[in-house]
Amino acid sequence: MSGAFCCIAMARIKLKNSQVKDKAPLATDLDVGGEIAVNHHADNPGIFLKDTAGAVRKIAGPGSISTSAATEAAAGIVELATLAETATGTDATRAVHPAGLKALLSATLTPGSATAPAGPATGATYIDSSVSPAVVAVWDGAAWVKQVGTATTSATAPTALVTGQVYLDTSTSPAVAKLWNGAAWINLTTDTAVQSKLDAQLGGIWTRTGTVVSPANAGNAVDIDFPLGTAALPGLTPVGDPNTGLWAPAADTLALSTNGTEKVRVTPAGLVGVGTSNPGGSESTEDNAGNTLAATLDINGNLLFSSTAPYIKPITKTQNGRSLYIQAGDTSETNYNGGHLYLEAGGQDPSWGGAAKGGNVYIDGGQKGGIGTDGNIILGSTRGRVGIGTTTAGATLDVKAAAATPPLIVQGPSSEFARLDSSGRLLVGTSAARTNLGKGVQSARLQVEGTSGDGARIAQVSNGNNPNGIQYIFAKSRGTAVGSNIIVQSNDDIGVLSFEGSDGTNFVPAAQITGSVDGAPGANDMPGRLVFSVTQDTQSSPTEALRITNDRVRCYNQAAPAAVDTTATLTVGNLKTGIITSSTAAAVTMTLPTGTDTEAGFSGVYTNMTFEWTVINTGATNAVTVQGGTGHTLVGSGAVAAGVSGRFASRRTASNTFVTYRLS
Repeated sequence: MSGAFCCIAMARIKLKNSQVKDKAPLATDLDVGGEIAVNHHADNPGIFLKDTAGAVRKIAGPGSISTSAATEAAAGIVELATLAETATGTDATRAVHPAGLKALLSATLTPGSATAPAGPATGATYIDSSVSPAVVAVWDGAAWVKQVGTATTSATAPTALVTGQVYLDTSTSPAVAKLWNGAAWINLTTDTAVQSKLDAQLGGIWTRTGTVVSPANAGNAVDIDFPLGTAALPGLTPVGDPNTGLWAPAADTLALSTNGTEKVRVTPAGLVGVGTSNPGGSESTEDNAGNTLAATLDINGNLLFSSTAPYIKPITKTQNGRSLYIQAGDTSETNYNGGHLYLEAGGQDPSWGGAAKGGNVYIDGGQKGGIGTDGNIILGSTRGRVGIGTTTAGATLDVKAAAATPPLIVQGPSSEFARLDSSGRLLVGTSAARTNLGKGVQSARLQVEGTSGDGARIAQVSNGNNPNGIQYIFAKSRGTAVGSNIIVQSNDDIGVLSFEGSDGTNFVPAAQITGSVDGAPGANDMPGRLVFSVTQDTQSSPTEALRITNDRVRCYNQAAPAAVDTTATLTVGNLKTGIITSSTAAAVTMTLPTGTDTEAGFSGVYTNMTFEWTVINTGATNAVTVQGGTGHTLVGSGAVAAGVSGRFASRRTASNTFVTYRLS
C-alpha cells in the first residue's frame, strides 16, 4: 500500500474513557500526529484526531463541549444565541437561529400600525399608519420620534437623531425648519445647498426670494391639478382629512365640503350658496325647510336680499335710524306681518308713534302696528318691555313658563342662588320645595335654606328720619278668591308663628304664637288675642300655656293643685303645679326638694331661672311649715298659719343650687 491508506494502516487506535459522556482525549493522550481516539458513549459517541499542530479535533460524531468552536476562519461547533443575546448583538461566537431573527425584526421593525408597539428597545422602529401618509417612528428610549413627513416642534433640538429627521425650531421668531444631515442640524430656510435643490425643483415656473415663493412671471397663472372629486371625497384635501376639501361638481363650478358633506358652492355665474347646491343670488343660504335665502352685495357694501320672504334688507321706507331689518313673513313694508327683527340706532319714527329716540331692539312675531300679536321681545327706550314665553309683554319683564317648567332660575358661579318654581314658590338657597313641614302636611310659598345661620337668615332694615319701624303683617279674609275682603269671625286664627324642628322625617312644631279674633268683629273693630303654646315632652303637638285676651287679661293653663296633708319632702312636680294645698288639722312640715332634684325636674335650666308657687293651708288648727333642703335654702318665714296662704318664688343661683324666697 501507498499514500494515505498506508498512513491509516499504520495509525494506532487508542480508546480512553469510552463510557464517559462528552469525554475527549487530551493532547498528551495521543503521542504522535495522526493517532485516533474513540469515545463510544451511547449518548455522544465520537472519533478524535490529533492534528499536526498538536490540537485534538473531533472528526466524527455529534458535537460536544470539547469540540473546537467555529470561527470566521475555521469550521467548528457553534452555540445558538438566546433571544436576549440576539437582541444585544455583541456576541461574535454564537449563531442566530430563525426564531431569534424573527423576534429581533419584530422588535425593531414593526409593520404599519395605527397603535405604537409597547415595550420597545431603544432604536426600534415602526410605520405609524395613524396619519396619512404613514411615517416612520423611532423609539429613542423614552418616546416614539416620528421621522419622515412629520416635524417635531420644539425650542430645543431633539437629542435622539436619525438622518433626515426634521424639527421646527421655535427658539427664534419666526420659527425655522431644521434637518439633521447626519452630522449637524441645517437651516432649511437659509442653507445654500437646500435652496439650490429647491430652486431646481421649482423648474422656472416659480421663483424664490428668500423664503417667499411666487410665479416666475408676474401675471402668469400656475396650474394646480387635482381630481374632480366628490362631496364625500374631495379632490384637494388637507393631510389626514380625506373627506374635507375642495372639489369640482361640474365645469366652471367649485364646491367646499366638510366631513363628507357639501357646505358651499360657487356657480359659473358667480353665485355663492351656503347650505344649498342651487344658489339663487350673489350669496344665498338655505333654511331647515329648504327655503332659499338669496341676496346680492351692492357697490355700497350693503347686503340686499330678494323680495321673497324670508329676507334681510335695509329699510327703504322713511324710518329714521333703522339700521337692520330681518323679515320672515309678509314683504309689505306697510304691514310687516310675520316674525321680524329691528335694530335701531336712534332717531324718531312717526309711524311708530314718534317716540323712539334711543337705540332699540325689536324681536316681534306680530304686526308692525300692533307690536306683539304673536309674541315678542322688545328692548327699547320707549316701550322698554321684555316678554318671554308670552304673546304680549304686559310689563317691563313679562315671563310665562310652560307647564312644569320653572319660569325663573338665578345661577351663581358654582350653584343655584334662587328659583321661582312651576308652582309659584320662591325658593332661595335650594331648588326643591319641602313637603315635610307641619308634620308633613304643609308646604310654603317662600322657602329659604342654608347651611348656617347667615345662610338662612332673613333681614329687613328700615331707614328714615321718622319713628316708624318694620312691620310683619298677617292678614286674613273669609273670602275664597284672591283679592277678596270678606269679614272674619270670632275665634278665626289670623296668623301663627310656628317654631318647628325635624324629627328625622318631618318638621314638628315645638312652640307656636297664634293671633286670633277674640270676639265679634265689626267695622274698624277687630278684638284679638295672643296664645302662646308649647309642646310638652313625649307629646307631638303644642298645647296652650299662656293667653292674653282682648281685654288684656293674662290667662295660663293651671294644672290641678297638689295636695300634701302629711309631713313630706316636696317633689318638683308639686312645685310645678303652682298650688299646693294642705287640709289636715295636724301640723305638716314640707321640706323643699334638693337642688339636684329641682334642677333635674326641668329639661332646660339657666342661672336666675325663677318660678313661683303657693301653699294654701285649709286646716283648722295647726300651721304648715316649709323648710329648706340640701342645696335648696329658704329665705324668709316658712310658716303658713291655718286658713292662710303663703306665696314663694324659687330661683336657680348656680348648678344644682336653688334659693326659695317667701313673698307673702
